[in-house]
Amino acid sequence: GRKYVRLYAPSLAPSLYPHEDPKMSNSSRVDVRRDLTELAAEGQFPAFLTAPYEDCVLGAGDMLYIPPGWFHYVQSLTSSFSVSFWWQ
Repeated sequence: GRKYVRLYAPSLAPSLYPHEDPKMSNSSRVDVRRDLTELAAEGQFPAFLTAPYEDCVLGAGDMLYIPPGWFHYVQSLTSSFSVSFWWQ
């Protein structure tokens, strides 16, 4: 299947409003699925609105390496499955 992927560099963490709970500190409090104009109108997460990101669409058989510390959002565009490996 196909997946949409959005990546934010670790240096942008303050603009992504990470959770304060240490167990969730690698996750953003921003719901990336929300329309940016809605967020702007509500005055929520202003730094997120201008944070640069890289995005791509992965097709069947594609692989993407996401380096440690990178914030990422993934959305399935068609029926698919994922396999993740965590190296330390």
